[in-house]
Amino acid sequence: MLSTTTWRFTPRLSLDGIIGVGYDERRRDDDGVQSGSESVAAYLIWTRPLRRSLVLGINAGGNIGLFEPETGGVSFAYGARAAVNVTWTRSSLRLIGRYTGSFADNVDSGTLATVPGWTLSQQLLLSADGQLKSDLGGRAQLSVLGSRREDPLLGSFANTTATAMLGLSGRRYTLLLTGGLTEGASAAVGNPLASDGLFLPAAYNSEDVFASLTATESFDRGRLVLSELARAAWIRAPGHPDSSEVGLIVSASYRMGKFLFTIDERLSWGGVAGSSQFGNVFMVRASRSFSLSF
Repeated sequence: MLSTTTWRFTPRLSLDGIIGVGYDERRRDDDGVQSGSESVAAYLIWTRPLRRSLVLGINAGGNIGLFEPETGGVSFAYGARAAVNVTWTRSSLRLIGRYTGSFADNVDSGTLATVPGWTLSQQLLLSADGQLKSDLGGRAQLSVLGSRREDPLLGSFANTTATAMLGLSGRRYTLLLTGGLTEGASAAVGNPLASDGLFLPAAYNSEDVFASLTATESFDRGRLVLSELARAAWIRAPGHPDSSEVGLIVSASYRMGKFLFTIDERLSWGGVAGSSQFGNVFMVRASRSFSLSF
């Protein structure tokens, strides 16, 4: 649970203050670690336009607090993070490059989205959007994300994910097509400084290919919404047989005042080489919203 407050000193300089309380449980086979933590953090954020369409952003800060493991006494926790990002914008195009480095000791991952040990990550994001017709909008996005992490419990990890997205939206419907590839390396990563996960790629030993198609339609002034999701994934990892999964979700919801009625049908097929399984889940839900004012 987090509480965040922002102080803005100038149009280019601001400070984020965060108070967090969290609980975390991480497991590897039969070995697990449970912990809780309380911490405070502060991050200084600075932005500067370099040119008319180019903006540089830098943020850095740290956190301190108390770490409460499942066994043993309370210990002091601390962490630090720094990030540099550059954003280029021209008309409907936007290109973002970001590089982040962090280190944490005895910090609960559920508190500040930080894992113990050190992490390097970098991202390149290219997006474009615009109106194809008066009532039809389009959006395209290409993202490459790489990370490298050293974890005291789970060991060394490195992965790179490339994702492409195409979307269409109208007044009553949306259509979204997403596909991507993830390559990763774990356990056998030798020198912890040999790769940062993207610019210095590791010897990857696992692969995950995924794709999904999502469609939504609305009727009766938005009170009736139909949505469909088709997805597929293929996974290859060392020491495990190749696996795959295909799923289909069809949902219909209707809003009546403060009540929302939903029907879901979920189908899935998947398995490993030589065997497969089929699953079917049907759900009917009713919910009511409440509001409070002070």
